Amino acid sequence: MSCGKDSLDLCPSLWPTIEEKEASELEAIQEQFVNSDKVLASMLMKRLSGIKYNRAKGVHEHIMEMRNITVQLKALKISYNTHKDEWSINELLTMCVQERRDLSRISWETITESVNLSAKREETRVPLIIRSQLSCQ
Repeated sequence: MSCGKDSLDLCPSLWPTIEEKEASELEAIQEQFVNSDKVLASMLMKRLSGIKYNRAKGVHEHIMEMRNITVQLKALKISYNTHKDEWSINELLTMCVQERRDLSRISWETITESVNLSAKREETRVPLIIRSQLSCQ
C-alpha cells in the first residue's frame, strides 16, 4: 500500500514505530477523517442535488459529471448510525455542530426569503398620492 497524499489511512510501514500510548490519539485522528468523509459526502450530495443542465455544455458532459459525483459518493461508503444506544463525546459534538449549522442556514434562508417578499410587495404597492390623483380623475 502506498503512502500518498490521497490516502486518508495511516501508512502501514509506520505502524511498528508507534507506541501503545499513542494508539488512542491515532484512533481520535482516524475518527476525524471519518467525519471529514461525512462532510465530503454532504458536499457531494448538495452538488448532485443542485446540478442543472444549462445548455452551455453538451448533454454527454452533464451526464458524465453527474455520474462522476455518484462514483465519488459510492467510494466513500459511509454508514450513518443514528440509532445507537451509546454515543461518544466526539460524536455528540459533531452532530450538534452539524445541526446548528443546518438550523442557522435554514433560518438565514427564511429571513432572506421574507425580506425579498416584503421588498417585492413594496415595489407593487401604488403610493397613496398617486392613488388619490387617480381617483380624482
